[in-house]
Amino acid sequence: MNHLKHRSIFMTILIAAVLVAAGGFWLRARTASSANTAINAATEATGVIESRNVALSSEIGGKVVEVLVEEGQQVKLGQPLVSLDDSLLQKQRAQAESAMQVAQANLRLAQAAFNQATAASRPEDIAAMQTRLGDSRAAYYAITVTLTDSQLEKLRSAVTTAESNLKEAQSRYNDLAADSHNPAFAVAAAQAAVDDAKLALASAQRASQLANDKSQPYYLQIESARLSWELAQGNLSQAKARRDGLDADADTTDAALKAARSTVTESQDMLDAAKAAYDALTSGVSADRLDAAWEEIKRAQTQLTGYGVRASGVLPVETLLAQIDVAQAQVKAAQAQLDTLDTQLSKLTLIAPSDGVVLTRSIEPGGMALPGATLIEIGRLDKLELTIYLPEEKFGLVAPGQTVRVSVDAYPGRVFDGTVLRMADKAEFTPTNVQTKEDRTRLVYAMVRPKKIAHASCTLWLSVSIILTWRSSPA
Repeated sequence: MNHLKHRSIFMTILIAAVLVAAGGFWLRARTASSANTAINAATEATGVIESRNVALSSEIGGKVVEVLVEEGQQVKLGQPLVSLDDSLLQKQRAQAESAMQVAQANLRLAQAAFNQATAASRPEDIAAMQTRLGDSRAAYYAITVTLTDSQLEKLRSAVTTAESNLKEAQSRYNDLAADSHNPAFAVAAAQAAVDDAKLALASAQRASQLANDKSQPYYLQIESARLSWELAQGNLSQAKARRDGLDADADTTDAALKAARSTVTESQDMLDAAKAAYDALTSGVSADRLDAAWEEIKRAQTQLTGYGVRASGVLPVETLLAQIDVAQAQVKAAQAQLDTLDTQLSKLTLIAPSDGVVLTRSIEPGGMALPGATLIEIGRLDKLELTIYLPEEKFGLVAPGQTVRVSVDAYPGRVFDGTVLRMADKAEFTPTNVQTKEDRTRLVYAMVRPKKIAHASCTLWLSVSIILTWRSSPA
């Protein structure tokens, strides 16, 4: 092992220091003093000091509109760094906002109808008008018919169509979400299609359940089927709007456009099935007699309402509650779409996660930012790490948690604090990038000088020479 005689074995120590990054550091560390008279001792060591760097990237891709920082510029926590094009998402958000307003208006109407139907009754004697209303209801119920197997099959067919549409919509969403090439707005459109399919299935199931329950009034069965039909009409309109929006966007992938077109086709199938179910329920009944009976109910209701009397059942409470449930679900779906778009919009602006200095910027305005690709790298200067190298025979003089004081050649009289974080568990030969104090003075380091701060400069990597001192009891 003679060939190792001229090579020193060193142990590494990592120290965290809160200090200004500059050249020429001298480190002094002291352990707790002994109760007895102590003797000062010291040793010199070498090492490197480095900043903690953060590589910043965008979660979603897009065209770069602005790069708001330059290399060497100091930045603050939360400061915008890069902005991506948000024009398409803003258009989609405007559409979603309109859908939200429509859904909220429908909810207000449904709640108003429910409140009117359940209004408190007056104490006056209006038995005659109530009797008239009861008679008109009885007449309306009397012209209903027992549902045939053919009619019930139409309702079951609508449920089957809705179940198939939901399965296909979920499958398309999973495929689009799993492929990173699909833009976020296309995935959001696929999720909206899944939400619409869920609402359509719930409405079709309710209509079928009411139709199969012989205890339910026929008018309630018809009303439920009509609501399912109207919901299918709304879903088809939204599916066409999403398809047209994707078709007009140059960034839309073929898979996303194909999925949107399939959603339109399936929405049309659902509309046809819901309309067929509604027509089946109303077939076999004289339209004139049914309309006349309904008009008599409305006249009786109007007369009672004029006296402020409750007449729940003219517009049945169950139906009104169902209308409120559907309207609330539409509001939630619209809000979810808005929240998704707002989240996507927030990700189009890259912000600084902490104070620091811009080390590199790898993008220019007009370029395309890929998801996950590093755009900006920031060096954090609030906490620097100093790695020093001690000869093995002096390794026992230092311990984790030991406090150190750091003085900087470039700033005479200023002292900074540090703490020993950890110590190496094995020895290594002297690193080639760490030299003696004399060699260190001949090294050249890259300097990052922030703009508009003429007095500040930062060295983000440099070798340092340090002196460790400790106190020990006399022999």
